[in-house]
Amino acid sequence: MLLKCFRRLLSNEYHKNQELSLIIKDEARMMAVEKMLKILEESVDLHHICLAKEDKAEDDQAAPLQIKSRVDSYDKLVVALEAVMTRLENLAVGDYTIIQGGWSDISGGHAVMYVVDRTTESSWGFTIINTGEGIEYHPSSWESYPKKKVRTALRIGQIPSQIMLDPSVWFLILKLKYTVREDNTMKTMYEVILPHFSSNTVQRAIEEQAKSNFSCDYETAQRSGTCYYKSALATLKFLGKTFAGLSRNQRKQLMCALRVSFLKETLVQLEFLEGMPGSWHEGDQKMVSLGASQTIRAYVKLYKWRNWTCHLGESVQDYRVTK
Repeated sequence: MLLKCFRRLLSNEYHKNQELSLIIKDEARMMAVEKMLKILEESVDLHHICLAKEDKAEDDQAAPLQIKSRVDSYDKLVVALEAVMTRLENLAVGDYTIIQGGWSDISGGHAVMYVVDRTTESSWGFTIINTGEGIEYHPSSWESYPKKKVRTALRIGQIPSQIMLDPSVWFLILKLKYTVREDNTMKTMYEVILPHFSSNTVQRAIEEQAKSNFSCDYETAQRSGTCYYKSALATLKFLGKTFAGLSRNQRKQLMCALRVSFLKETLVQLEFLEGMPGSWHEGDQKMVSLGASQTIRAYVKLYKWRNWTCHLGESVQDYRVTK
């Protein structure tokens, strides 16, 4: 749904409204934002390719369940590894790619995002974007006390090609996500893989990132099991700053406009489900009401912060913020 809402935000029809025209005023930045969406879509496509293996295995009733599950996990892992290595080898200097990641253990696991950028022919950057479990490894700040905020994006730079393009390294990274094991934990990523990428300590890499153009803002970590959604939004914020050149104000406006896009997509789905028995529950009403109130709250905060004039659109026309 996140991708569908972002497509709505970038569609020609949506450009007739005020939201994006107020946010992104030049063609170069608009193209950079559209590129963000395309690369995020490619990361979803990779995940769907791997899930296709799972669907195929589930159709095979001849194999015992435990054996089928184990073989399927490693089948998905091999498919993901081949796709990732091909993508990295074809990455041009100055470009980046997004890979869905995380770790899957017996209790469920956690979702994160990886951004890999090629700075030169022989030098790379690896960024893990995490909004929940493992965030204690990231820089944090109590400046907004009592809120503790963290930098969700942690980047390791100056990684040589012989390490970044080593399939055994990516086998270990992807194994955390595509197999279910008790020892698939955040410690493997933060205490084994990231130190292997860094020529110095991870702490030294954090200090270097803070001084570079890849430094990101402090923000509130997730408060519930919404890692798939929150990590995708955090990725958009990180890319918006580091690769699309959006200011902090523009990034906040973009997130507000994305909230409105969610509400519009919700309205479309509600109209489609109207009259269908069992399609609407009390919990759904609470979620939609919460989404609307959170959107209004975000716009009001942004208006007070930057004195920004905006209209939320016809679908939420009862909630307007104007100067």
